[in-house]
Amino acid sequence: MDTKKIKEILKKKVEEVSPPPGLPPFFFFENEGDELFGRVLGIRSIETRFGKRLAVDVEREDGDVVTLLVVHQTLVNLWKEADPKEGDWIYIVYDGMRESGFGRKYHVYRLAKMDRKEAEKYMGEKVEVKVSEREKKVRMDEDYVKACMRRLMRTMRGKVSVAYFRYYMYEYYGVPEDMYPLEKLLELGNLKVENDMVIEVGSEEETVQGES
Repeated sequence: MDTKKIKEILKKKVEEVSPPPGLPPFFFFENEGDELFGRVLGIRSIETRFGKRLAVDVEREDGDVVTLLVVHQTLVNLWKEADPKEGDWIYIVYDGMRESGFGRKYHVYRLAKMDRKEAEKYMGEKVEVKVSEREKKVRMDEDYVKACMRRLMRTMRGKVSVAYFRYYMYEYYGVPEDMYPLEKLLELGNLKVENDMVIEVGSEEETVQGES
């Protein structure tokens, strides 16, 4: 049975479809000397085979966002000691494997943190961060909501599925859906929905679709 033609047709169809953006990719320390520097955007707890561990979204210098799993015990201890918060800057270096006096191998890390207020002195700008639940009730105005949408669309390169958009705005950022239904968010953010994707009005994606 010759299936090459079928595969060729299906492959072409798949290549014509852009993969939907999802959650940030995971970052792993693999080689001695690997480092991670960036701003902490969010911290959440997830289940792993090691039990509950922190998943940290970090915005790197180039603007890309990655998720760091704080798994190895050495890094867990360093993280607890430094206690980074949303908006703080972190620099982590992986020093590879070491062996204890009992012959047990373990991972070695170094971690440094700068809080967001100190970082603002060097950056010359205020850092937008996810605020606490109590602050949200006080500050849940249009400026905050717009800032959340700008950060989300920048992270997702201007295009995100409706499902992920709703998750980040209502679950991650805590925007109350009764105050800001999807239609209102789209209007505030100058966004629109096409093919179940939230895109920026006037974006290249919209222009291309409009011309086709």
